[in-house]
Amino acid sequence: MSDGAVAGSWARIVATLKERTPASARWINGPADAGTLERLRSEIGLPLPPDLTEWLSLANGAAPRFDALIIPRFMPYDADRIIAANRMHHQIYAGSGALGTPGQPAGTETDGWWPEEYRLFIPVATDGGGHRLVVDLRDGDLRGCVMEWKQDGGLAACWPGIAVMLADIAGALEHGRRHAGLAELRPGAGPCPASRDSGLGAQPGLPDRRTRPYPPERRGGVRAAPGTLTAIGFG
Repeated sequence: MSDGAVAGSWARIVATLKERTPASARWINGPADAGTLERLRSEIGLPLPPDLTEWLSLANGAAPRFDALIIPRFMPYDADRIIAANRMHHQIYAGSGALGTPGQPAGTETDGWWPEEYRLFIPVATDGGGHRLVVDLRDGDLRGCVMEWKQDGGLAACWPGIAVMLADIAGALEHGRRHAGLAELRPGAGPCPASRDSGLGAQPGLPDRRTRPYPPERRGGVRAAPGTLTAIGFG
């Protein structure tokens, strides 16, 4: 996406949240400063996608609350919680028998197991349970894409990058539609789609996640507060 896409999409998201769901908007954190971003880079030890660092420089995540589901189903981490979650990944998955064959390109999905290169998946959001959104730093054309790290094993394709994710969320909020959602591909279908638009449209032979039914206002046993994204069916 072009320069300025992250800032533009984020400004649209914040403006819509303040108008429609102020109870969610108030939990967005302020920008991460240069020292915080440098500490994150040092912790990860790998070049971070520019759209991720730009997003954090605009808003350093959100409070860990179920009425702060800025990303559909997920609460974005701040830099400190990215670091903490990343360290926990290292502790849990180092030497795990659930890890599969290395060397797959960025965006490749798995079913029932996680890739051996667990250090190349940077947690950026949580659902409050065992599922996370991660940025895939494996090599390949889709380096920097957003994947869902499933608690019970596996990776599901989401968005081709943070910039595309934010653009999708902004459009969903502005036009009063359901978010495009996670573009779940069938096991073995290969990398997540990097289409000419968001990469989240209906795929041939695959379910269109934009039309899936949504449960009532309860998420994770927590009743949605009025004026939140969850209460209007977005989370």
